[in-house]
Amino acid sequence: MRIVEQAFRVTTRTSIMKADHPANCIFQIFVKGRLQDKQSYKIDGENINFGFDCLVPGDLVQVFYFIP
Repeated sequence: MRIVEQAFRVTTRTSIMKADHPANCIFQIFVKGRLQDKQSYKIDGENINFGFDCLVPGDLVQVFYFIP
């Protein structure tokens, strides 16, 4: 098993981001350096939905995956 990181800086206000790896392998998500509780986002297929347009320009999002 390996841990893979997907990181990006938000450029436009949004609530949905596309997962670069299988969404069912997500281990942890950080927004602006803060760990997100699993109840604060929803997995919709290959998209991660944070709801309420909570990602604003300049936010740093890091998604960590456990890849088998």
